[in-house]
Amino acid sequence: IFIEQSSVTTPGICPPEFHKGQGYRGIPMDIFALGKLLLIFVTGFNPFKTSKESDTNYSLILKGQWPTYWKLTQGWLKKKWSKGDALNKDLRALLESMLNPDPKKRPTIQQIRESNWFKKTSPASSEEVRMAMIRAKTQE
Repeated sequence: IFIEQSSVTTPGICPPEFHKGQGYRGIPMDIFALGKLLLIFVTGFNPFKTSKESDTNYSLILKGQWPTYWKLTQGWLKKKWSKGDALNKDLRALLESMLNPDPKKRPTIQQIRESNWFKKTSPASSEEVRMAMIRAKTQE
């Protein structure tokens, strides 16, 4: 996703160290971006616009205020008539590690594969995907 000092990406998925000009650190930066994308896929909305302190939602993450952040996210999900059960404790724990502001504390790919959430998750069947797409289309 990132190439040396420049990005080939949307700045909105860049980790905080990218915005601070701390140079390229491939895997931890990609883990952050994948964590944000996973959260978007699960919730259906962008959880924060940028990983800067000026972003109200991301500032909760920077301050380690995860319970407040998850409560806010649950509120958004309820407004979308979505079930909040997609954000179970295993997924929240994985996302909190992937979106950690400190790149040294983010998990490796192997640690993600060994996470409780990853072990318990199986891909949706073609029929499940088809039905979800039909439901989404009818809600437009």
